[in-house]
Amino acid sequence: MLKLIFLIIFTICVTTDACNPKTNKKLQKALTDYVSNFNAGNWSAVADLYADNATMATAGDFFRGKEAIKQFYINKFGGKDYVMTPYNTEYDCSRNIVVTSEECEIKTQTGQLVISVRFIRVLRRINGKWKSIREMDTPM
Repeated sequence: MLKLIFLIIFTICVTTDACNPKTNKKLQKALTDYVSNFNAGNWSAVADLYADNATMATAGDFFRGKEAIKQFYINKFGGKDYVMTPYNTEYDCSRNIVVTSEECEIKTQTGQLVISVRFIRVLRRINGKWKSIREMDTPM
């Protein structure tokens, strides 16, 4: 009986696609909320998607902690209406860690290209929520 219970639990763990954004609603929400909050200019909500001790490396700058990351967004994008459009998104995962690789364009509301960026983001499930813990981007 114990072997049967172990086999059932093992099968569930192996076959569950818990870190697939297409099937995991919480992970999908964390990934889409980033773009939605960015496009709304809601920098507090963007920062809330990061872990307290997250790090972000951009071209020439490094930020540690949620508050520093929030200040980066305010200083770099605050007060302007930008639209981020992601494409070429790929991900790899292992239980509570997801690594995304993504390219995106940031344009003005009128459609003028501001920058194209390629970034890698590492998310970890913390207290049931997916949070960015590391991020690195570079202009394309």
